[in-house]
Amino acid sequence: KPNAAMNLDYAECMKRQGMEVIFAKHPGRGSSDFGNFSQVIPGVQPYFAVSNTSRPPGHSTEFRDCAGADAGFENGLNAAASLAHIGCRFLSDPDFRQRVRRDFEES
Repeated sequence: KPNAAMNLDYAECMKRQGMEVIFAKHPGRGSSDFGNFSQVIPGVQPYFAVSNTSRPPGHSTEFRDCAGADAGFENGLNAAASLAHIGCRFLSDPDFRQRVRRDFEES
């Protein structure tokens, strides 16, 4: 159960950090654990690139190696900062909190 308000906020934060943002052609492709969680409370399950030069397949040794390289680490820090921003904004911005809750209740 994706949350549009949280997803858009994540994307905007990533863009401000200079990251390229690509929206999935087939939304809602998260893990079943997140799917269960998102039925009870609003959430966001974004993805981020572990490489700035290739698109390694998930669960591969190439993915592992890219994730452990400098670009993967930096991109992970940008993603973590964006998620922290969402959490802080949810707690401190009543208008954002209302949009998140409205999207959750309507989807």
